[in-house]
Amino acid sequence: MKSYNGGMLREESPVSSAAIGHWAGRCYNRVRSTPPPPPRSNTVVPADVPQLLAALTAAEPAERARAAEQLSRLGPHARAAAVPLARACGDQDEEVREWAVAALEELGAPPVADLAVLASLLADHSADAGYWAATLLGRLGEDAAPAVPALASALSGPERR
Repeated sequence: MKSYNGGMLREESPVSSAAIGHWAGRCYNRVRSTPPPPPRSNTVVPADVPQLLAALTAAEPAERARAAEQLSRLGPHARAAAVPLARACGDQDEEVREWAVAALEELGAPPVADLAVLASLLADHSADAGYWAATLLGRLGEDAAPAVPALASALSGPERR
């Protein structure tokens, strides 16, 4: 049997719909019976945070980006990395900056102990680092009240007008 398809004459396949259904059923059963893959060996756990913090200051941009990426997978478990990640937003490498932002977006509120360092980052030369310092201070809510003068100073600086 011949049919016209997209400007070409082609021969129809003699395969029946029953044969196609049988083949699809066999594929489905094979997929269903396949065991799940083993857990990935590069799974990140909260215990990895100290090593990842050290890697955020490595000389190689790829290593810094990999550390920020892995911290982004930890979400709130990476709270101890709030300040180093905010600093990484000022990194010269774009990939490092993007992964640092991704990690900070998932982080939640930083530890209250980071308040003074975050307040000092408000005046950082990198606008992104200053932005994330202000954002993290905001996530602290009322606990960030001591940082209000530093925030007001950063907002009224000559480069902000």
